[in-house]
Amino acid sequence: MAKEISEKETERQYRVLQQTLSAHSFLHDDYARNARWAKIVLTACSILFCATTFAGNDFYTTLGVSPDSGRFVVGLASIVAVIVSVTLLIINWEGKASRHGEDANTWSRALKEFRRYRRDDDSWPADKRVCLDIVYWDADHDSGNIPARRFNALKSRHLRKVAISQLKSDYPGCPRILLALFLRGRDIIKAFGRIRRMKGSDDVAS
Repeated sequence: MAKEISEKETERQYRVLQQTLSAHSFLHDDYARNARWAKIVLTACSILFCATTFAGNDFYTTLGVSPDSGRFVVGLASIVAVIVSVTLLIINWEGKASRHGEDANTWSRALKEFRRYRRDDDSWPADKRVCLDIVYWDADHDSGNIPARRFNALKSRHLRKVAISQLKSDYPGCPRILLALFLRGRDIIKAFGRIRRMKGSDDVAS
């Protein structure tokens, strides 16, 4: 008997595809930005340390410090810079950015297949769901995982982005920051209301 994939499962896979692509893209940009700033800071420090190596006593006197104290601070800062450099090699932000970039490309290709067969009523032909199911699980198998400690934050970020985009389409003249504040306030009120109703249900049941 041929395998059947429900419309609901395909919809779930489509949502997960979008969310996972968004998460990997954000992690790629985040790690790449950290690596770039680390390089800039370390390069600036290296130039500064090289310049002060040949500085005479007048240079430190001009800065208002004794030459011995100035050289001690420069030497200590150089040691710290070396420690930071070794730490960055271990952390490997560039490597992490590259891996998440590749994962984002994997999920992006899968998402294109889903969008290719998506109909105007936001459904998929029954004869294409099995193929899309294979595409989804191949992407899941070929890519890395989202760090568990960042999963909820990245999921919330993606859902906020989608919700703000929908509000922006309805209210194009409203600044994005106000839409974000409105969304956060609305969700907080709804969350407290739901917690209150749940608590009331528990009190009645007890």
